[in-house]
Amino acid sequence: MGAQKLKAYIEQVRFEREQKAYNFRSDGFLRYRLSKFVFAKLEFTNHKGEVFMIEEDNDMK
Repeated sequence: MGAQKLKAYIEQVRFEREQKAYNFRSDGFLRYRLSKFVFAKLEFTNHKGEVFMIEEDNDMK
């Protein structure tokens, strides 16, 4: 019984991580497309709190 609970827990965690990754990706694409539509610049904040401006497509690589 313990192995089944562990397997179910692993599947649940995997599903939640996939959902978070999908939502993060779709939100990023939406913001990118909206910025192109209104000719705005995107801001990116890294894990250290530093803010970067994304001015062209080359900056996203």
